[in-house]
Amino acid sequence: MMNTEDMTSRQKKELRETFLFLGLNEETVEKILMDPGCTVKRYERGEIVFRPDEYSRSLAYIISGSCKVTMDQKGSRKLPMNVLSRGDFFGVAALFNEDVRYVTSVEAVKSTSILFMDQQLVMECIEKVPGFAMNYIRFMGNRIRFLNRKIEILAKGNSEKSLAGFLLSSYTAHGMEFTLPTSCSELARALNISRSSLYRALEDLENRKIMSREGRKIRILDPDSLGDIDI
Repeated sequence: MMNTEDMTSRQKKELRETFLFLGLNEETVEKILMDPGCTVKRYERGEIVFRPDEYSRSLAYIISGSCKVTMDQKGSRKLPMNVLSRGDFFGVAALFNEDVRYVTSVEAVKSTSILFMDQQLVMECIEKVPGFAMNYIRFMGNRIRFLNRKIEILAKGNSEKSLAGFLLSSYTAHGMEFTLPTSCSELARALNISRSSLYRALEDLENRKIMSREGRKIRILDPDSLGDIDI
């Protein structure tokens, strides 16, 4: 386990610029980092950070490295859900949930450092730091909207509509550029469309200059047009 004092000035500055700490002054953030409820852990490639039966009730922030998020399926199959990289948060589902199991598994894909804020510290920040509380409320609102969008996607059958909904959700969560968390074959299954339909929809959106794709790397070029697709 590392100490938060080991974080570089650049890493602390990046943390202050995240939506959760936006508007908080340097002194306030430093005080939070020095709290015993705030710890930094390092994981090597393949190490499990969270799993359904082993996790901590903490809000986690990736200082460096990246992790993959998967969900257990029948047998030994794991369904890829997301890829988390530097600057991303996770663990919200475990923070104030009374369920004894976590919903997914989080695994380091390379050497990764993660900052953990335990439940008690987050509660104290919400109670005593108004800026943090408002940022957290906005964060939860965005998460609800994101998850609602995913539910809406699964209810649709049209390939372009389903793909547009997925891309909008990813755009909302990650910005203009992001990496698909899974292969196109697995994405097609998740969206309940055929692989050929997915490729046609991707090609159509590229031809219309709404997005560009290089392998699994996606760049949204025209989010307004993407949002105009009837989903």
